[in-house]
Amino acid sequence: VPMADGRSGTSRDTEDPARISVVIPTYQSAHWVGEAIDSVLAQHAAPAEIIVVDDGSTDDTREVLARYGDRLQVIHRPNGGVAAARNTGARAATGDFVAFLDADDLFLPGRIGAVQRAIAEHPDTDLFTTDAEVTLDGVHIRNVYRPGNPWPTGDLRAEILRRSYVFGHAVVRRSRHLELGGYDETLRKVEDWDFWIRLVMAGSLPVLVAEPLSVNRMQRSSMSDDAVGMWIGRLEVLDRARRNPDLTDADHEIVRDSIAGAERELAIAQLRRALRTEPTAIRKRARVVLRTPAMVRAARVSAVVGLLAPRVAHRLAIRRPEHAPGAPT
Repeated sequence: VPMADGRSGTSRDTEDPARISVVIPTYQSAHWVGEAIDSVLAQHAAPAEIIVVDDGSTDDTREVLARYGDRLQVIHRPNGGVAAARNTGARAATGDFVAFLDADDLFLPGRIGAVQRAIAEHPDTDLFTTDAEVTLDGVHIRNVYRPGNPWPTGDLRAEILRRSYVFGHAVVRRSRHLELGGYDETLRKVEDWDFWIRLVMAGSLPVLVAEPLSVNRMQRSSMSDDAVGMWIGRLEVLDRARRNPDLTDADHEIVRDSIAGAERELAIAQLRRALRTEPTAIRKRARVVLRTPAMVRAARVSAVVGLLAPRVAHRLAIRRPEHAPGAPT
């Protein structure tokens, strides 16, 4: 399994390390973006450049960015979403690789150097990531890679069709990014998974640096449990993957299984939302769950109760706490 360890002494140094440009897309993140920039400026190995793409912010973002003077390249553009902002930064970059960092997250010291060593060890690889710490309101709650979300130990190509296992603070070879068109700007959710699938299907197997070298910062106040939208987005990505000409017969079988699983999860998410906020839709969503093949027993029980006694099911649902949001990937 392609993997490197940022802490070990096995990574060989190189006299001419890969030049890594850091792209930070930002939108209405004036409160956070300065800390993200500072975390890149504090790296032991300097980036080729830092490019901040302001995606139409109307807060104090311009003022915050102006404080850094010529230490940044700043691009202001009309709001077009995170995919468009990342692509804008990648096109403007001059490095061999582009590292993406969200405006409310951080790089930890040594991240750029560790990835440079991994690139030297895997010179033909186009996609790298590291583990990361996940914090909630500033408190560490887990790492990205853990028993419930491991880095694959088997077929990396097959697994990318099942789940988006590449953590989003990815480092991508710039020429490959441009060749494949980067992130699909028509997607507003899981656009990174779509890009990883296209990269992997085109032969770019990813490498993990198995050390938490960035921080994914989550805030309870800004969380929204849009499970329905997320599963709709995943189904859209899988539908696109299904039409990828690079898929083998075995790949198509995996995609069919992934689509079936996503349809089950979408049906469950729609029923949960109806139970809490759309009482008039409970019976409709319950019927969908009951018609969906291979549905888990707990969902079928909820659907039966919703179908027979929707008002009771609604009252029970609103008394329960919201489901915790899923782990980032």
